[in-house]
Amino acid sequence: MGRMFRIISESHGSIPAPLSFPRSAPQSVVPQSVAPLPVPPSERLEPAEVIPFVEVGGPRGVVTSIPFNRNAEPPQPAERAAVPESVIPPPAAPVRVSPEPERQAALSVAIHRFYPRNPQLPDAITYDDLIVVHDPQHPVSSEYRAIAAAIQEQIPATGSRTLLLTAALPTSGTTTVITNLAAILAAQGRGRVALLDANLLRPTIAERFQVRAAPGLVELLDQTVPLAWVVQPTFVERLSVITAGQDLPASATSLQDIPRLLAQLQEWFDWILIDAGVWSESIAGDVLAPAADGTYFICRDNQVDPDEFAGLRDIIEGIGGHPRGYVTTRG
Repeated sequence: MGRMFRIISESHGSIPAPLSFPRSAPQSVVPQSVAPLPVPPSERLEPAEVIPFVEVGGPRGVVTSIPFNRNAEPPQPAERAAVPESVIPPPAAPVRVSPEPERQAALSVAIHRFYPRNPQLPDAITYDDLIVVHDPQHPVSSEYRAIAAAIQEQIPATGSRTLLLTAALPTSGTTTVITNLAAILAAQGRGRVALLDANLLRPTIAERFQVRAAPGLVELLDQTVPLAWVVQPTFVERLSVITAGQDLPASATSLQDIPRLLAQLQEWFDWILIDAGVWSESIAGDVLAPAADGTYFICRDNQVDPDEFAGLRDIIEGIGGHPRGYVTTRG
């Protein structure tokens, strides 16, 4: 191929112009100043000593390999200049790799829904006091609904019903149970509900519902105020309360008027719930139990066996009351 190239070069005296590439490919042309010149006859090498060169068309134009002598010694690489010690960078400081921290047990997580609170609920009413109003969807609220349903099955709806709740031992949670039960009955639309605080030694209903403490039951039994003055509405629709009052304790003579008071309340309300507190401390228990349609005992789930609770049923039955069951509390 090289011999044909020399023949064409000698016959025409010039090198043909390089071909132009299509517009779609990069256009690059080798300048004439670097194109190979004709070789004089005196400098030509024998064919056996010539390494053919090739012209390759690429995206950057013509690439030419330069012929070289096979017998020539290959060029020696140039020696690298010594680098002054002043410019030699100091060795890098060793990188300290922190040990991998000890793995701890993964946390178990779960998401729980917040239910809307009652916007009319006073700030002083705590979550535990009236959970059926704070959080109607709470499992404990469901337990109060189950208790209300069981009571309604025990005492058919033949008119107004009066319930007495009392405890055999302190810290049983009687007031908490009766306030939530009264709120459930009112919220379910079971009629008008009255909550009467007959725990004359330790009254708490006024504080629970943030109403005035007097006049209340004691003033009413002493006939210093009419009934309409002591009935107070609450933020729970259809639920009213009658507080214990301030002139405590009530006289034994006035307590005998409780059955007549309950009869009058039964004309106004569909449910009357009475908080008698701890039975052994109750001043009016002997009068209230016979007048109620049912008595329910409140006790802790781990206090069912003591003698104070076991003998309470016999006591209620002995004075003409109607014990219906008991409610255990825990927490």
